[in-house]
Amino acid sequence: MSAIAQRKAWPVAVGAATVVAAGLLLAPFTAAAVEPIPGGATVDGSTAEWTPADEAFALVGNDPPHLERGRVSLRYDCADEVLYALIMAGPGLRLQATDPDEAYIRLGSEPKLVSGTDGADGEAPDAAWVDLQGATAAGIEMGAPLPPGSYDDLRAHAKLPNDSEDGYETLDLAPRYQQVTITCPEDGATDAALVADVDAASGDVADPADVADPAGLARTGAPLLSALTGAGLLLVAGGAAIRLRRWSRPTAP
Repeated sequence: MSAIAQRKAWPVAVGAATVVAAGLLLAPFTAAAVEPIPGGATVDGSTAEWTPADEAFALVGNDPPHLERGRVSLRYDCADEVLYALIMAGPGLRLQATDPDEAYIRLGSEPKLVSGTDGADGEAPDAAWVDLQGATAAGIEMGAPLPPGSYDDLRAHAKLPNDSEDGYETLDLAPRYQQVTITCPEDGATDAALVADVDAASGDVADPADVADPAGLARTGAPLLSALTGAGLLLVAGGAAIRLRRWSRPTAP
């Protein structure tokens, strides 16, 4: 290869190495199905039994600039085949409680699995407002009957009161439909030991939503590890390209 051709090949090598490393860096952030933490809940409007480890999704406002307005936590009881959900408004915000049918969990366009109109009688579907004060509440706790399986259209929905013409802002997941996979042991028993470990490590009270972390990526150390791994690969690729340039330099006459 001539010296000119070698010099032309060097930028191509750098570009290719950068693309590969960047792809590896971003790959871990590809959306994947969420699996609820195993365990049950008493649907009574108390958040004491919920932990940060239960958080699954961010709730985002449908009005621009589509900021995070709350969080959705999930648990699943294999013994009773019940999906438990806790929808909480973000710091300084409260959910609209005057239209309870609009606080719900559903699959696609199917009938709602549970909504704020369901009472809390101890048998799913159950729903109870968290810190209900007049027309607003800090959140809503729910239990919905749902068999184990893989679902690609789970939707959580609620409203925030505001001073717009409609009087509210709707909240949805982003994207609106999310993938959820529910697996259980063959005997259908809940892994109580795992739940105990999670509770002991996480504390008793769920953290409030973090507006600075709309994707909820800071809940675990995995994204940081992935980012560091990708950055290392990028540096290795850049080093290889520099060596390629050094090797491809024409020798002095």
